[in-house]
Amino acid sequence: MSVLDDYLATLGSAPIDDSDGVAREGSEQDDRTHAGQAASQWAFSAIEPALVAERTIRSLAARLDRGETSSVELVTQVLDEVSKSEALEAGWAHVNPAAVEDARSSDERRSQGELRGPLDGIPVGVKDLIHVAGQPTGCGSQHSYPGQAREDATCIAYLREAGAVIVGKTTTHEFAFGGTTPPTRNPWNPDRIPGGSSGGSGAVVGAGLVPLAIGTDTAGSVRIPASHCGAVGFIGTRGAVSTSGVATLAWSLDTVGPLTRSVHDAALVNAVMAGRDATGAAPEPTLPSVVGLPRGVLSPLDPGVEAAFTAALDTLATHGVATVDVEWPDEAALQAVGFILMMVESADFHRKRMEDPAKFDPEVAELLGLGEQISAVDYVRARRIQAAIAESSVAIFERVPVVITPTLPCPPAPYGSGTFTPLLLGEDSLPLAAAHTRYPLIANVAGLPAGTVPCGFASGLPVGLQVLGAPGTDDIVLSVMAGIESALDTARLWEAGTHASAQHLREGNSEDA
Repeated sequence: MSVLDDYLATLGSAPIDDSDGVAREGSEQDDRTHAGQAASQWAFSAIEPALVAERTIRSLAARLDRGETSSVELVTQVLDEVSKSEALEAGWAHVNPAAVEDARSSDERRSQGELRGPLDGIPVGVKDLIHVAGQPTGCGSQHSYPGQAREDATCIAYLREAGAVIVGKTTTHEFAFGGTTPPTRNPWNPDRIPGGSSGGSGAVVGAGLVPLAIGTDTAGSVRIPASHCGAVGFIGTRGAVSTSGVATLAWSLDTVGPLTRSVHDAALVNAVMAGRDATGAAPEPTLPSVVGLPRGVLSPLDPGVEAAFTAALDTLATHGVATVDVEWPDEAALQAVGFILMMVESADFHRKRMEDPAKFDPEVAELLGLGEQISAVDYVRARRIQAAIAESSVAIFERVPVVITPTLPCPPAPYGSGTFTPLLLGEDSLPLAAAHTRYPLIANVAGLPAGTVPCGFASGLPVGLQVLGAPGTDDIVLSVMAGIESALDTARLWEAGTHASAQHLREGNSEDA
């Protein structure tokens, strides 16, 4: 039985009447793998302390205001580091040739007291799925859009209005349809993947190159690389940030969100991209007395991930946070709905490009081909079950303000892993795509706000903790994320603002001593 047969069988057996209990179906594993590639010299080993010492947008903005640095200096440092590396492996698909001039304009505005907004002069990376005027949109594919984008995506226009300096485009898994983002590597360990599909955005923020990058998220594609690369990632309620000017993976699931090094920064950038006044966007750190925990889906987990997540829960308990068991949608139905929608909607988006399927990565071409085989009846059924899952998900939050889970059940997979590579989770295993989307996908299917904060390490690699809320409770989710971030910082499970390059420097200094 193929993956598609599994999904269709699950849809067919899922009742969607008023009671809407969802039948459980098993899922066969596909043991196909990608051939691994030999690791090259790691790109981020030579980043200068002057750059990596600055961790967040807030700290950089303060230095700019005090005249201790300039936007030109910051942008030039980023571009210098890109020039020293294998750009694609480091997460950069394209560098903006106008970046230094844009930074110079920001410095002139600052000198005249005419700042555009809270991001003025801050260097930003943008996923190469999102239109940036004057730059190519490569989408990680030979099928990239020809020429340069004529205008900014809506979210990018808002960033520019706030003064952000686009230093370049970050790598994406081809048209966002995958979770490994080859050939980009994880900044914490080059023998591991950064996740995806916004893997380049995760890598450049996690490495310490920029304090902010923009990603897209259809089944976790902001939160997955944020978790794997030790960053904060956030998506708001579906529709809060416009996807106009963003290449489609699945229009019914797509979102846009920031990857940053603090929750404060994520909230600020999210407000800017939503076109809201960011003056009051900084979240007040909050720890509720009770949070939801779906214990029925907390197994299987990688032992290291389980240990880090348990330590985070124990820390929250010392701050008076109790957990209550909550329901979770049937995992098989959730996966079936998510992947059916992605396959069908992306197949429609790429119908002309599929006239030349050889230009696609074989795995992406296979998924698009499967999408072409799905009937309208099955697609409509998936949409109906999506609506039922969304309704049942909202009911969860009648008891608790937020639900928390591990962001992912696994650490970053070995470099060269593919969409269907089986990942060990203790004594069990799941295909990579199923493992990566296991906890994040519900937010996309149900339209929920969701974010991830780093909560510790497993075998020296970052682990994320996910916070989910009801539609429209974006500010509550961000406030709880900020509270968790603060509690974990106090407990020294994760120092807020940490990134891989600073960690490598500390380790190097320790060895020198």
